[in-house]
Amino acid sequence: MKPLVTTPITGCRVSVVSVLRDEYEPLHETETSLFHLRYWSTCPTCGHTGPYRTDENEAAEDGHDHAFPGWRNLPVMGARPYHEHRGACAAWEADALRVYPQGWFEAAGPILTERPGGGTRHVPGRAPGGGFDIGIPTPTRRPSAEAEQLDLFDIAGQRLRTECT
Repeated sequence: MKPLVTTPITGCRVSVVSVLRDEYEPLHETETSLFHLRYWSTCPTCGHTGPYRTDENEAAEDGHDHAFPGWRNLPVMGARPYHEHRGACAAWEADALRVYPQGWFEAAGPILTERPGGGTRHVPGRAPGGGFDIGIPTPTRRPSAEAEQLDLFDIAGQRLRTECT
């Protein structure tokens, strides 16, 4: 069971490193051969490093599991407003401060935001305190029930003759 309380580890921060993987290097068990970049998280404070990943988001999540245990239980905010709407940004940040744990953003904790489509990259420095903005995919709509095809020649319940006379 996941912890309900989220408490940052004092002083720990999340940093994600990326390097080009040599095609002849052996793969780590958490990597796939489809990509040539290798990512991992590191904590500049305590030296903790996460496993190699082929996905940048997974590496960022490893780092957050270390520095911010329980972060996955935080509420998901709506998408952050664009920067040109300063009033909307200020209201959005005020909402985040109200629903996230006290001191969370001062410790550079992440914020979880709903993102539509494919734009779900975890963006460093975009949370109110300078932490990561963790992209959570918007739930997709369930497909509606199959529509029944009506008879194209049915008018007012009467079937029209379709043969030539």
